[in-house]
This record gives sequence, C-alpha cells and structure tokens, in this order.
Amino acid sequence: MELLAKLGLILALIQKKGNVWLFEANSKPGRSIFSHPNLREFDFLTRKLTLSYSIFLTEKFLNKYKELSV
Repeated sequence: MELLAKLGLILALIQKKGNVWLFEANSKPGRSIFSHPNLREFDFLTRKLTLSYSIFLTEKFLNKYKELSV
C-alpha cells in the first residue's frame, strides 16, 4: 500500500450561490513548472501561501469552536 504524500485540488467558488465545486483532484500535482528560472521564486511563495492559508483556516475553526463551547 502506498501513502498519499501530496494532493492537488482544483476548486471554484460560484459567487451567486456561494457553492464550492471540485473540478479536479490529482494524487501527484505537477510542480515542474517552477523549475523555470523565471518562476523559481514562486515555488516557495505558493508553498508559503498554502501553509499560511491552512493556518488561517485552522485558527478560524478553533476560534469558532471556542465561541460555541463557552
């Protein structure tokens, strides 16, 4: 059995109704585009922003849970 180390999701938010749609899921998302000399700095930036957003969502969830448990 192989473990899944990466998961790429392509999501879209439909503004009028607020629905989120999953367009595509990849078990091995491609990052080879970032090997291009003009895009190398964006490799780090995309990783940093992904982690920052994950932290933001986690904090938002924990704050909401904290409010509900008081």
